[in-house]
Amino acid sequence: MQARSAVGAGCLNPALSSLVHTARMACAVDPARALRFLADGRQLGRWALGSMNTVRVGVGLYRGSSLFDGTATLIRPVLDRQAGRVDYGVGPDAQQLQPRIQARVVASQSGCVISLRARRGKD
Repeated sequence: MQARSAVGAGCLNPALSSLVHTARMACAVDPARALRFLADGRQLGRWALGSMNTVRVGVGLYRGSSLFDGTATLIRPVLDRQAGRVDYGVGPDAQQLQPRIQARVVASQSGCVISLRARRGKD
């Protein structure tokens, strides 16, 4: 997996490195399968460090716990099949979720490349 901060991505402002984190990985799976996995809120608890052990708490809404501090967070994955993207609304209140995480899946010769971008706030 290649992970790099915004500075490593060519960002001219080093202060942004703490605001945006990116990672990408080549996967030997069908792009549609990867996209379904990333959009499945139950599966978030297997890979998203900020929302481990997710449970469904409403239609399309999940709650997980931060691996870092145990804080509970609500997550709403929104799948856009046409764009090959999943946007994740994140926050403590279901009515005020913020689009903080984005996953993108692009087909490759050996399967697909998955890119993750996490926008960090002051919290």
